[in-house]
Amino acid sequence: MRKADDDLLRIGNLAIILGGKTILENININVRDGEMLGLVGVSGAGKTSLLNSIIGYYPVARGDILYNSPRKKRLISILDKFSNFRGLFGFSAQNPSFYPELSVMENLEYFASLYNIPDDIKVQNIERALKLVKLHEHKNAIAKNLSGGMKKRLDIACAIVHFPKVLLLDEPTSDMDPLLRIQIWGLVEDINKSGTTIIVASHFLSEIEHICDRIVLIHNKRVEFEGSPKHFRNIHAKTKEIHIATRDGKYSVILKKIMDMPFLEVKRVLKKKGRIIIHSKESDNVINNAISKLLRGETNISDVEVTNPSMDMLFKLFVEK
Repeated sequence: MRKADDDLLRIGNLAIILGGKTILENININVRDGEMLGLVGVSGAGKTSLLNSIIGYYPVARGDILYNSPRKKRLISILDKFSNFRGLFGFSAQNPSFYPELSVMENLEYFASLYNIPDDIKVQNIERALKLVKLHEHKNAIAKNLSGGMKKRLDIACAIVHFPKVLLLDEPTSDMDPLLRIQIWGLVEDINKSGTTIIVASHFLSEIEHICDRIVLIHNKRVEFEGSPKHFRNIHAKTKEIHIATRDGKYSVILKKIMDMPFLEVKRVLKKKGRIIIHSKESDNVINNAISKLLRGETNISDVEVTNPSMDMLFKLFVEK
């Protein structure tokens, strides 16, 4: 059973207003010590604004952010005097914040100097950060000459060089190819295993499904869901996805049959591929009987596949309802 003491941060009734426009309102999130928490929402939902408010970059219109201080052994507001809590957080934004003309080592030395860290500890922290992000062999390389994946690792290293209690990541795999995504998520997991609590914003629910302990879904300026990815799937995965492919790319006859079955909802028609994607909330037996009727007398169907929708599709269905 979870205890209240497990909460490292408590975000209570938070509202963010920028330029007279309400970005977020009544945001309530508990962040547990040592967890990896995913912030999920469509582009423009307010994920980045929330991260910027947590680190004190954006003002909070209403509400509070409380930190479970081990020294004071109680929850204290970080908004009263945020300068006292700068070292609590590390932040890696979508766009790199390191200096491209400096070397990897020079960047880390600079970012470490922003915090009141004794020189011997600073040296240890830099070595540890280099080892963690696997850039030790490239510490003398000029930042602008690094590959895309290495630049992201350097940016994260700059965010953790003071070894914060909480690391905030804003879309860490944006615009990356699949292999680089895997590498960056592996790095994020390593940092989390080292004891750092991580809050990561993403609009790819399928990417963070297997690495986040819990997810917070932000929609319509509010928190619409908070819980484990498995819990989200269990609640919203009543829909089955049916893919029907045709041999000759012509699907009009099959589509007419589908339209006569009101419990089958056509979600997408891929014209070039002659493929129809259908959703249904009916039982497996009802769906199987429907497929049997579709196949009866049809020689143009080359493939039928019934699957559970991806987490990204479930998220899409959730925000569209």
